[in-house]
Amino acid sequence: MRYEAETAYISDYQETKNNQQEQTGIYEAADYCSSGYKAGWLGRSERNDLQWENVYSHNGGEYQLTIGFISGENRNITVSVNGQRVQTINVNSGGWQRVAQRTVSIQLQKGNNVVRLSNATEWLPDIDYIDIVPATNNISTPRSPLSASRTAVYDLQGRPVDDGLNNVIVVTDGRKVIR
Repeated sequence: MRYEAETAYISDYQETKNNQQEQTGIYEAADYCSSGYKAGWLGRSERNDLQWENVYSHNGGEYQLTIGFISGENRNITVSVNGQRVQTINVNSGGWQRVAQRTVSIQLQKGNNVVRLSNATEWLPDIDYIDIVPATNNISTPRSPLSASRTAVYDLQGRPVDDGLNNVIVVTDGRKVIR
């Protein structure tokens, strides 16, 4: 599941003063990013972070978190999940208009989770997105194949929903369809 940076929460976000002078994060247009936007000017304080507050996992378990980032110099990202520090990684995409990726393993709990990227002392790279997918050993095989008459309906976060809704992902006969 992809989570774009512009959908994340910047704790120190403000629009009334110059963000560079105040050292606060912003959302910026960037045509080289996956949806045309990125989060930038992050880091240099504990509060100037980027958080996705509703990362949903149906069962919990081990996942692969891939961070799409932009940085023309070496920068550190501290990855935390549900308030627990997972890992600090050093990244450099090789240019300020080039998106690169870095993947780390994380544990999600069943239900909603908070994924946080931060750097309390130095600047973070700009962030394009995060992708979260189950680790290969975390994928379970259904006990019986779905028949053509069985349909499961999920919202875009993967949570089961009632079948009467539009803009949902429908799993029918083992295939995903958006309707």
